[in-house]
Amino acid sequence: MRMRVFLCILIGWWGMMIHAQLLPPIYNYTPSEYKGESQNWKICQADNKKIYFANNIGLLEFNGVVWQRYPLPNGAIARAVSAKGNTLYTGGFAEFGYWQPNKFNELQYTSLSRQLNPADIEDEEIWKIIFSDRWVLFQSLHKIFIYDTQQQSFKIISAAHHLPKIFKIGEHIYFQKMKEGLFKLVNGEEVLVTNHPLFREHILINLLPQKEHFLFVTQDKGIYEGTPTQLDTWKVSASQLINTLNIYSCEQLSDGSLVLGTIAKGVYRISAKGELLEHLQQKEGLQNNTVLSIFEDKEHNVWLGLDNGISMVNFFSPFRLYKDYEGILGAVYTSIVHQGTLYLGTNQGLFYTPFPLHSNSKFSLVEGTNGQVWQLKVVENTLFCGHNSGTFIIENHQAISICNLLGTWDVKPIAGHSNWLLQGNYEGLHLLEKKDGRWQYRNKIEGFNVSSRFFEFISPTELLVSHEYKGVFRLQLNDDFTKVTEVHKETSAPMGRKSAIAKYRNEIWYFTEKGLFKYNTTTHKFLQDEALTQQLFHQDSYLSGTLVQGKDEGLWAFTQHNIVKIAQGKLDNVPQLKKMPLSVSFRKDLVGYENLYEYREGDCLLGTSTGFMSFVFNQVTHTPYEVHIEHIASSRVEGALRAIALDTKEIEFNHTENNFTFSYSVPAYCGMFPSVYQYKLKGLYEHWSDWSEEATVRFENLPAGDYTFLVRAKVGDAVSPNTASFHFVIRKPWYATNAMIAFYIALLCGLLLVVHRVYRVHYKRHKKKVEQEKEKELALMQLENDRTVMQLHNDKLQSEVESKNRELAATTMSIVRKNELLMSIKEALLSSGNGKEVLHIVDDNINSEGDWEHFQEIFNQTDRDFLTRLKNLHPDLTPNDIKLCIYLRLNLSSKEIAPLLNISTQSVEIKRYRLRKKMLLERNQNLTDYILKL
Repeated sequence: MRMRVFLCILIGWWGMMIHAQLLPPIYNYTPSEYKGESQNWKICQADNKKIYFANNIGLLEFNGVVWQRYPLPNGAIARAVSAKGNTLYTGGFAEFGYWQPNKFNELQYTSLSRQLNPADIEDEEIWKIIFSDRWVLFQSLHKIFIYDTQQQSFKIISAAHHLPKIFKIGEHIYFQKMKEGLFKLVNGEEVLVTNHPLFREHILINLLPQKEHFLFVTQDKGIYEGTPTQLDTWKVSASQLINTLNIYSCEQLSDGSLVLGTIAKGVYRISAKGELLEHLQQKEGLQNNTVLSIFEDKEHNVWLGLDNGISMVNFFSPFRLYKDYEGILGAVYTSIVHQGTLYLGTNQGLFYTPFPLHSNSKFSLVEGTNGQVWQLKVVENTLFCGHNSGTFIIENHQAISICNLLGTWDVKPIAGHSNWLLQGNYEGLHLLEKKDGRWQYRNKIEGFNVSSRFFEFISPTELLVSHEYKGVFRLQLNDDFTKVTEVHKETSAPMGRKSAIAKYRNEIWYFTEKGLFKYNTTTHKFLQDEALTQQLFHQDSYLSGTLVQGKDEGLWAFTQHNIVKIAQGKLDNVPQLKKMPLSVSFRKDLVGYENLYEYREGDCLLGTSTGFMSFVFNQVTHTPYEVHIEHIASSRVEGALRAIALDTKEIEFNHTENNFTFSYSVPAYCGMFPSVYQYKLKGLYEHWSDWSEEATVRFENLPAGDYTFLVRAKVGDAVSPNTASFHFVIRKPWYATNAMIAFYIALLCGLLLVVHRVYRVHYKRHKKKVEQEKEKELALMQLENDRTVMQLHNDKLQSEVESKNRELAATTMSIVRKNELLMSIKEALLSSGNGKEVLHIVDDNINSEGDWEHFQEIFNQTDRDFLTRLKNLHPDLTPNDIKLCIYLRLNLSSKEIAPLLNISTQSVEIKRYRLRKKMLLERNQNLTDYILKL
């Protein structure tokens, strides 16, 4: 029973203990990513800085962006690869040769083994390739093929027994023959150096020159030092460990340390003095524990060809990472070093370990702190822990609860009150008080219940509180800190996601997606610092407004692509920005809860969602990388892509082949600082594109013209020193060529001439027509004028006629009345029988010719043509007939005519009858109507 209890306690204690190993950055590439098979036997780098792998599927090429595979001609596994310049030599089963890039930047293979007698290469598999002057040595398990690149001839060295390795030390070539010893090539001939049992019985993995001796790394007998003839075990601190390893690969790095690749136990890094520096295996982040090959590239990244996949380790990185693969520690929200102990506040509790960290450091949970930790802060040498469950004081790795109110965000000292602390919680502000040397909860500050994660004092009783969704509030407290007396909403502070405030050099700063603002205590307004805002967002974008206090009153900020340190300038008080390009994808920040602890100036610990990382801010340097155009392809609309030769200075394309795809890269393999690119196509637009991680761009339906494609890259904050370019021309279609344009111009000119001629003819016709119409209009106007004149004349004549008619009528009536009067007188005289002379005078007046002549003159003026027409129609009429016709023309009745003719009415009717007969009128034809119509 006691044993069970002991085991339970032991298991519980071990569960609370977390092994803390800070690891270099590790980047893994799976077979599905590099489109190959699992095993990678050898690794090399060409002068163009591309990395090449001998993989089961053939040769793999990686330019930092895209993987490309090249199978061997016979489909064999590639066991060896080595680079000389940009020429790649590979070897496999019964096949070896070299690859060179063609004009399309694709590798083309030339077989060398085909120059051999088939019996010489049959059943041989090449495992290593080395260079010596003009010779290339291909090593199989039983032969060494020495190829003279000038004479293009071979020499073969054979071994009766197993020939596991070949080495180049300076200008000398060494190789091992099992059961025989260590040999050396001298003038193309093999010479036995030593037949020491170590070389006859154990496989030599590597032969490493030191200052005055060699290190002999064996597969299963550890490491020896000395000369080939005088050997001794390498007596160092890691010897015992090394002797237990089954070593498959080994390389010496540029700093003198050794990297040992093992079977089933991962990779070990041993210092030049024999101390264990790092041990990496699958649980530390490698994909597999069997390391088949090791290679250090020109940027000191160490590539590991694994039994399953590829890993790249940056041992020399200024970053060291702790990843909580078991999920016990959780996401780190806050950290602090206090009294020689590193404390980590996570979403799962408060953990601690001695500081500085070392390979055997272990994190332990502070009992009673399970759950979310928000803040760790030292006030007067007392460590406070803001927890979801309240506020704790940490003493001797023990948690003492001083406030059980949920959700303590932060605590801050109050000026003038050394025994008070202001505490921000989920539901407003609270006061802590130190009594009898112990901190305890005092009271809630009434009148403000907004969650107070970020708050800063303006004066001892006035402070600002920032809330992401509600904005910034200015609070006035009473003197005993029991109540908020005034609440003002600061409208000058634009609200924004994950915004926050912080104090820097006694000034309050507010960071939001709108920029960086500084509070003016006089005007009570936030004013944007345009210079710092512009620097913050230059080629970058907002991530979070979290601002973290650093050493020497520095202030840390976090953007999408950088960690930013705001510090005072060395020669003035103007804040200066220093950026470390470290993208959020690498940092794995807790966005909105970013936390960084600067335990020494420049030495930082950054909490992440999977643990934490440490780094030295001032040691980060960025090497500029040259950018290269990898491939160019063109196509027609919905047509297949056609590769374009990169060595062509200028190339012309048909106008239908106007879709282009450009691929480019920089040979930067460190994932801490992602490679980004800018491009522009001169001839289409003159401005650079935005920076993007996309390494391919496609242009569709380009119009005819002269174009130059330009691309540049940036890794970290280092822009590539070169700009890669490609010039090309899209020809105009035949109907848009210069000759056709000249033809179109000539045709247009001809058409213009024809149109001009036609227009002139049309114009003349139109002019003539217009003139005719004008003449017609003038004639019509003249006719109208004449008509008007005639009408006026007719009106005048009509007036005259009417006047004459009136005169004629008056005359006629006068004559009628006169004759009637005279007739009456005559009748009276006749009845009296007297006055013959008087009768004679009366008769003379009745038949007065003077009256008739006057009447006729007036009638002729009124109706001039009547008598003429009447005489022409009826020439046999007598004067009396004509006189009767004139009276009828005047439309006089027989009764009115009788006095005028001095006859009776009956006599007038008789005259009318006779007149009808002379005129030969029909019986139904009216005499008066006939005369009126003449």
